[in-house]
Amino acid sequence: TWNAIAGGISAIDRYGVGTDQKISAYRTVINWAASQPTGSTFSAGSIEAIIASLRIVSASNLAKSASELRPKTLQEAFKQYDMVVAVIGDEMKVARSKCNDTLYLALRDFLVEAQTVLLNRAYNLPVVVQYKTGGALGFSLAAAYDIYGDAKKFATIEQYNPNSLPYALGDVITATRAA
Repeated sequence: TWNAIAGGISAIDRYGVGTDQKISAYRTVINWAASQPTGSTFSAGSIEAIIASLRIVSASNLAKSASELRPKTLQEAFKQYDMVVAVIGDEMKVARSKCNDTLYLALRDFLVEAQTVLLNRAYNLPVVVQYKTGGALGFSLAAAYDIYGDAKKFATIEQYNPNSLPYALGDVITATRAA
């Protein structure tokens, strides 16, 4: 049983299409494991150990996948942070309710490490600002030249304005702050 579970978790990590899909898959596994009844041909303790292991492995892989996802804005970074902290926090509550001190302490250490990595990444993101142009800079090349003094940085402008028509921008341009 454990080999099948480990193989499934590895498959999500290896063959997942993108990080968002991996995160979604891990959340599904965690929620599924939490809803499983304990009655079966295995002892209740064995089933509980399998479910706890599955949830922990899924939670750690979820945190790993979230750390691979590079947020563009501070808001996206904090959304990731909140999701990872909530999932690990839920696992800590389960460990505490089962009086499993060893697991609880291991999850707490993991939570501290995950928080450190995610907060460090969030606070080291480039500053993103909105430039109000009144439509004067309609194209990403012109906007890049006006903001950065370098038209070659047009990709940065397009990265932060993905909903704009190709190469065409609106009255407000979102971009990293010029140095």
